[in-house]
Amino acid sequence: MKLLRGMRGRILLWLVLAGLLPLAAALLLFYQFARRIIVDDRVEIYLHHLSQQTADKLDLFLTERREEGAAMASNEGVEAFLRGVPAPAPVASPTLATLNEYVQIHEVYDLMVLVDSAGTIRACNSINRFGDWFDPRLLNELVGQAVDTYPVEAAAWRQAMQGRAAVHDWYASPLAHRLYFFEDDDASRSYHLLFAQPVRDHATGRVLGVWLNIMNWEYIQAQLDLVESDFRRYGLPSGYALLLSRDDRRILAAPQRRNRRPGDTANRLGAELDAQSGLTALPAAIRAGGATVHLPAPVARYGGLARVGSRDFGWRIVVTLSEEDIFKPVYQLALAFTGIVSVAVVLVVAGAWLLSRQISRPLLSLTESAREIARGQYHRRVQPTADDEIGSLGDAFNQMARTVEERQQELEAINRDLEVKVRHRTEELEASNRELRQALQDLHDAQDQLVQSEKMASLGRLVAGIAHEIKNPLNFIYGNTRFLDEYADKLGRYLARVNAGAAPAELVRLREELRIDFILGDIGGLAANIHEGAERIKTIVDDLRVFSRAPSGEPEEVDLCKVLDMCLNLLRNQYKNRIRIVREYGAIPPARVLVGKMEQVFLNLLSNAIDAIEGEGVIRVRTFTENGRVVIEVADSGPGIPPEHLNRIFDPFFTTKDVGQGTGLGLSLSYSIVQQHGGALRARNGADGGAVFRVELPPDGPPAAAAEEAP
Repeated sequence: MKLLRGMRGRILLWLVLAGLLPLAAALLLFYQFARRIIVDDRVEIYLHHLSQQTADKLDLFLTERREEGAAMASNEGVEAFLRGVPAPAPVASPTLATLNEYVQIHEVYDLMVLVDSAGTIRACNSINRFGDWFDPRLLNELVGQAVDTYPVEAAAWRQAMQGRAAVHDWYASPLAHRLYFFEDDDASRSYHLLFAQPVRDHATGRVLGVWLNIMNWEYIQAQLDLVESDFRRYGLPSGYALLLSRDDRRILAAPQRRNRRPGDTANRLGAELDAQSGLTALPAAIRAGGATVHLPAPVARYGGLARVGSRDFGWRIVVTLSEEDIFKPVYQLALAFTGIVSVAVVLVVAGAWLLSRQISRPLLSLTESAREIARGQYHRRVQPTADDEIGSLGDAFNQMARTVEERQQELEAINRDLEVKVRHRTEELEASNRELRQALQDLHDAQDQLVQSEKMASLGRLVAGIAHEIKNPLNFIYGNTRFLDEYADKLGRYLARVNAGAAPAELVRLREELRIDFILGDIGGLAANIHEGAERIKTIVDDLRVFSRAPSGEPEEVDLCKVLDMCLNLLRNQYKNRIRIVREYGAIPPARVLVGKMEQVFLNLLSNAIDAIEGEGVIRVRTFTENGRVVIEVADSGPGIPPEHLNRIFDPFFTTKDVGQGTGLGLSLSYSIVQQHGGALRARNGADGGAVFRVELPPDGPPAAAAEEAP
């Protein structure tokens, strides 16, 4: 109220009221009008149109799949194959080549299966849609099975055998899951659509069998993901699309799904719609009818609805967008109007200031004094000119200047003390940093010593077995040398008689008596056996020398398959005659690794696998590449890892072996070594029992920092 008694305050107040109130009222009316228009436009037209457009795309996509199936089923080679004698398709048959070619061309099918009229699976593609070969063992088990083993496929086969094409809605095909591993993939890859076409005899029209196409659901999901991508491209991050089942009760496709991105665990695929947070109001909105819906909570959203036209599916598309994104243009316009009002405020205030400046020139002196104080002239004061608002302001200004001067002096004193404290503290921190760096170096040295100690311990455990491995060929060589001595003596006696000029009859008798012909035939074999035993001893000694050498500080490019073979050779005495080693070495590039440390990792994994098998068993060693990384898997047929131990198996000093049988450091050190290479070491239980240890390594070697820290 004191301000309003001055002329400057009254002028400023009237100008603001006269200029800004009409602008504020216009802004409010415009906001409400624009909001109503956008609801009609974006929701009623845009979202409904987008949902219908997506439904049409899906309808066209499904129609193309049906037509593809009909074209495939009319293949004359397939007709001739099904008309022939029932037998599994040979590996190089034209029919199998046709199935593999179709799978790679069309890219959307996990499996293409031929079933004859008796319900027997006659052929299946042996290459998956990524261009990789299926496990032949699994294929051999599949081909020749009765289709009744798979209820969904059997129902489609029976309908197609009646001469009608058949389809099956969204489901998880056990037949596809038999050949594919979907556990770590995007959840949408775990589901399928089934298309069945009868294969007819062109001459008689008789149905010879059925062509089954099992399509991966990933390609349906991709159509909905495009909607989300389009929204994001236009700056609308809350927009996405859902695909609902024919009865509008189950979610078949959604952006929230397991493993869509690394670490994603939320999954709406297959979930009941009315149990989903944020979508509980959707079923009632759909039942109310109309082409659009409004979901008020917890985040207000609008959505457009459309049905997929295909009579076989009848899915519903829901394209939804948050209210915030829908009204984003309104908010932007409101922000623009706010800017206009702000500019108007500035202009009004500036006009009032200019007007008051003409009326209140004494304020100029106060302003100049304030500038001097701002430049550090804290002793500057103003002289009051009158007993009015300006005079009171001058007194207050002088009091403020005195207070600022006193505070500045106090701050300067505090600043001087603070500089001394900061300098002392900096010196203390530098000393602490030096101590921490030394401690870190000591820790690295201790880790390297621990790795080498564990390696020597492993070597000690191998000595007895290696000694036995060397002893066998030595005994063999020793036994053969006794025969060589005997042969040399007999040959010497015979040659002495020859050189002495003995009669031919005597030489013939002596040749038969000493069995010279047998000796000449056998002596080559004895020499070869001795050479073989010596080579076996040389291989064992060379592998032992390579394993026991001091580790190199630099990564080397090596063939990991050869490293695995060396470790298996060192461990041979522990598994021979009871454990079968299956080497499934795929084509992998040479990898840059710290060779000594990686040898220790493989030796630990193989030694643990051998220890896990009591009696006879199998160890599978696989190498392959996946996502640009080199993968090594060691799988045993032992009892596997108890579930409660899986999360602790790489902890230091954790072991399930008896006291004195293990330190609990082997897997922990192996885990650290693989991490040092920029890779990963994982453990799981195999589907058929036993433990599986998986090593993933980058082919270009460990990160630069890890390589520098290596001893």
